[in-house]
Amino acid sequence: QYHSKEAADAAAEEFRRVHGGAGGGGLPDEIAEIAVPAHLLVSGAIGPVDLITHCGFEKSRGEARRIVAERGVRLNGSLIEDPHTPIAVKTGDVLQRGKRRFVRLIVS
Repeated sequence: QYHSKEAADAAAEEFRRVHGGAGGGGLPDEIAEIAVPAHLLVSGAIGPVDLITHCGFEKSRGEARRIVAERGVRLNGSLIEDPHTPIAVKTGDVLQRGKRRFVRLIVS
């Protein structure tokens, strides 16, 4: 009713590509970018809890630890399992919270 058939088909295909169906598990076409200041990194790594709160996925460190424990965060498709082990990040990495929230990291 509000969009053309072509726009609806394109949106449906994007949803299937990102969230499942035929070859799902891809990345959305548009991903927000978040700058990660170099002073937060120690030898190129940052604690998962610090990264999650910096990106705005959770407001508190306790909630960030909870979502890591519940296996709800991925970096470049790999599950982050330990909230205490620093993870190496670089420009272009994609942090994912759940199924629908993505950010591309820009180390500055």
